[in-house]
Amino acid sequence: GAALHRIWYAEPELRYWRGRLTADLIWLEAVQDLKIGLHADRIYYTDVDGDSSDRIASGIHGHWSRALPQDTRLSINGLAEYRDYLDKGTLSGPYASLGLGWSKRFDNKDLFFLGGSIERSKPSLDYHRYWGSTLRAGYDANITDTLRGGVNLSATFRHYDSDFSAVDYARQDEIYRIGVSLSDKRIKLMGGTPKLSCGYKIQNSNIALYEATSTDCRIGWSYQF
Repeated sequence: GAALHRIWYAEPELRYWRGRLTADLIWLEAVQDLKIGLHADRIYYTDVDGDSSDRIASGIHGHWSRALPQDTRLSINGLAEYRDYLDKGTLSGPYASLGLGWSKRFDNKDLFFLGGSIERSKPSLDYHRYWGSTLRAGYDANITDTLRGGVNLSATFRHYDSDFSAVDYARQDEIYRIGVSLSDKRIKLMGGTPKLSCGYKIQNSNIALYEATSTDCRIGWSYQF
């Protein structure tokens, strides 16, 4: 597979292209599926004078999912890659994450999801290295006969290894996100049902440079076979 994204912020220095190549082997069975693959990811900032955050990442990823009794499903996701920052070598280094998810469907309609993950980033500069953990939960339900909506929540906590530059304590981040989604099966485009998803994210940090809020919206298409 291949993907190409253009991220367009109001400030030109933040705009970038992102391309991704993947090669996967997928096993599908009646009660479980397994995917193992390789990927290469390239980020290119187009309007930065001097050192940019251009990056090449390559590695492996995997996914396993199995159906359990009572309309429940268990899933495991993993990723390991090396991130090479072309102009900022102190940010280069390995990254890995491992996630676990559980979902339950009610009356073949409503869906509840609960999951968590851990991550480890180990760039060459010690005060940029961190351990992270994330908790996620979500619920999708039919609002009317045709309208379907959902809400999802996540909380991420990151603890860094060493004292941050110019201060005598280590950086700690907290990232909270709430998202909603909406789709109406009466609307059809390209054979699928459009789905609108929006989210609001707050990132708090004991280092003021890394505090931020953001809002994002996207439109996807879902297909039922």
